[in-house]
Amino acid sequence: PYSASHRRSSDMVALGGFLYRFDLLRGVGAAVMRYNTVTSSWSRAASLPLPDPAPLRCAVLGNTIYCLNHRVTATFTVSEGTAQFQAKELQPFPLGAKGVLCPFTLTLPAADPLQTAL
Repeated sequence: PYSASHRRSSDMVALGGFLYRFDLLRGVGAAVMRYNTVTSSWSRAASLPLPDPAPLRCAVLGNTIYCLNHRVTATFTVSEGTAQFQAKELQPFPLGAKGVLCPFTLTLPAADPLQTAL
């Protein structure tokens, strides 16, 4: 959903019966649009000033939406009737820091037991 137009959608998540779309606006930053699934209408929820907006990736944990990219990490909190950003900059890794990225896949067992109960 990321394009070269004036308004670019970066990510979208669902929380509490609403859809939250995170748009990037040149010269403004990130703008959050909230879609009410009951009334089928969009409204502006909040904005986050960013000097040079880059695509955000967002995830929901509890009543908080976490958004991050290579320059910023922000929490977007939703409570009764209010929604707002709380931004902080990422701390850079110390020079010379080394590490290994090990991707993995979590496989859960089937819901049915593999053995017959006695």
